[in-house]
Amino acid sequence: MVQFVDDISKWWKWASTWLLAMNGTFIVAYEQFDTVKAFIPDKWAHVIVGTLLILTFLGRIIKQSASDANVASKPPA
Repeated sequence: MVQFVDDISKWWKWASTWLLAMNGTFIVAYEQFDTVKAFIPDKWAHVIVGTLLILTFLGRIIKQSASDANVASKPPA
């Protein structure tokens, strides 16, 4: 089985990176391709972008494990 994340506490950080990439891709596709605009009304496009951004920010602000915080706060040796 493929292991993308070493620890479950790091899953949110990994997922939020992918959500941000999906958001950028959706915005570009919506602006560039008329067929996408034909299938997704403008109101729903804003809802989709807003939802992806909220999920991305939540993934970034969720507190990581204490061991990650301690490692990050220590100066390099």
